[in-house]
Amino acid sequence: MKSLQELYNEVMADEDLRRQYLDAKRNGKQIEFAREHGCDPTKEEYEALRTEQDSEDEALSFDELEIVAGGTGGFWDCPW
Repeated sequence: MKSLQELYNEVMADEDLRRQYLDAKRNGKQIEFAREHGCDPTKEEYEALRTEQDSEDEALSFDELEIVAGGTGGFWDCPW
């Protein structure tokens, strides 16, 4: 099973996968998306990755990424 970080990297590198994720997010199916792509994140993993990504100066945060991608909120909008 891949990590949440690995899935995030795949989504960031693949425009089609990114569109699939955004569609899943719009439908509230982020966890299903993650599971379909070989990842079963825990709340702790989600929070850790989000905190890590939000603290990096050079990279866009989850929230910034969503704004640029035309969405709202954080990358996963954790449903827990």
